[in-house]
Amino acid sequence: MGDLNIYTRDIDSVVTGFGIHQRVVATQPDQDGLYCRVDLVNNLPEPSVDQVLTVARKDQSVKGKWKLLSKEYYFSNGAERIDYQFYN
Repeated sequence: MGDLNIYTRDIDSVVTGFGIHQRVVATQPDQDGLYCRVDLVNNLPEPSVDQVLTVARKDQSVKGKWKLLSKEYYFSNGAERIDYQFYN
């Protein structure tokens, strides 16, 4: 079966801290660490590193003590994002 996509407002979503910051997309950790992406798409403020990790823990059930390895800004084809790489 396929996935069911559901529209969720920013104020109702854990990925925006319930409307507090930009949308955070977190992945499951792998051998390279933990990767998270912040999509800069609306007028919400940029999340702090702690807020990014909070989303990863709540949305993807990520465990452990993670430290920031890199934070890189990307701007291409009108899309803006911030990539976070964490290590354990």
